[in-house]
Amino acid sequence: MFLSRHEAMLQAIVVQPNDDSLRLIYSDFLEDDGDFERAQLIRIQVEMRQLGPKDPKFPHLRQLEQALIRKNDVRWKSELPQFRGIEYENFESGLISSVRVQDPEMFLLNYEKILNAAPIQEISGHRFRPDWLGTLVALPEFARIRRLDLSDGNRIGNLGLQEIVDSPHSRQLTSLKLDNNNIGPGGLTALAQRGNFPHLTVLSLDRNALFADGLQQLAQATGLSSLKWLSMAWTQIDSTAMQALAEAPFHLRTLYASGNNISDAGWRMYAYSEAASELENLYLERTLIGDDAANALADSPRLQHLHGVYLRGNRITDLGATAIIESPHLQEIEEIILGDNAISAAMHDPLKQRFGRRVQIY
Repeated sequence: MFLSRHEAMLQAIVVQPNDDSLRLIYSDFLEDDGDFERAQLIRIQVEMRQLGPKDPKFPHLRQLEQALIRKNDVRWKSELPQFRGIEYENFESGLISSVRVQDPEMFLLNYEKILNAAPIQEISGHRFRPDWLGTLVALPEFARIRRLDLSDGNRIGNLGLQEIVDSPHSRQLTSLKLDNNNIGPGGLTALAQRGNFPHLTVLSLDRNALFADGLQQLAQATGLSSLKWLSMAWTQIDSTAMQALAEAPFHLRTLYASGNNISDAGWRMYAYSEAASELENLYLERTLIGDDAANALADSPRLQHLHGVYLRGNRITDLGATAIIESPHLQEIEEIILGDNAISAAMHDPLKQRFGRRVQIY
């Protein structure tokens, strides 16, 4: 089939979505063709990604980016193939990068047109069954997908997770979100024993009944060595799961474990482990921890890089608060939440003197 120059350039980007040089060449072509604003968005977003949010030029570029998207969002998305239950979302480096699938059958019938129309790297799915998911991850085109989010209204269960694990096209995933999917220890056993995800940095498993057995399996997963962001809130795990996580081969930067019976002993084991040495954000809200856990948080030199600490709804008293105030390691804290604990009003001023507006006590 003959492709126009425009189609050929777009397909090259679809196949190599991370090659900025292809996008910049494409932006020159678009400008020459009279599509100045689309060309401008590509250049602006490429520059933003290269500079990063801390660069002083970033806020101005963000304003220009948002103005262009507000003006053209509906029109640009309407030019893509339209199907019932398929919504295009998010621009990255100037082009649509994600698709929300509300109708899995419709998507699977038309996946070639959808995935070849733009450099899609993220799929957010709704109403997926294990068999439909198996069909999706078996597609060769799925190898282009970097982020898979099935946290919205799916029930893929252990069978669905096994389909992801066993697909050779899943290896390039960098983010996998599977909240509330009826996944149990059996699914994590498959992930641990057969999973090979060398690029996966984000894994979310909130509100699945994982229990300690599941997390013990996950902690042994050698195929998750790049994992940096793990969410396992409200998964019915306990202190033994935290002890297993202390021996995991991955070093997390963000850990969500709220809503579980972690206990002081479980947290203490993790806090002093090498596995915690890169931790920056910690969520332990409503985990039944008390002063011993607060002491470990304050005392462990492994936790010196913490930026955000979220401990709402626990059993920390003035003793734990005093340990946190006197900690020599919590120098990089940007936000610490201590509300709904047993901390008295007498500790409010000392906490504010140490952390200023970075602490929330109520």
